[in-house]
Amino acid sequence: MRIAFPQPSHLFRLAVGRPLLSIVGYQVVRRRTSHAPEALLERADDLLNNWIAAEPLYRQAKLEFLRKRDLS
Repeated sequence: MRIAFPQPSHLFRLAVGRPLLSIVGYQVVRRRTSHAPEALLERADDLLNNWIAAEPLYRQAKLEFLRKRDLS
């Protein structure tokens, strides 16, 4: 009977790939669901040339900053 050991590339994917993918995925989900004005600005800035989609995010961020009395 022969025992099969995982190849080094498989071990690398398990040890590094999955945790890294989990961390990146968590950050994306957290940023997309945050309603903090800073996060709204980041999401709007990410839209680059899609001003039609970015405008409501900028408006909402402005309202949130005003609500917090953060005029800077």
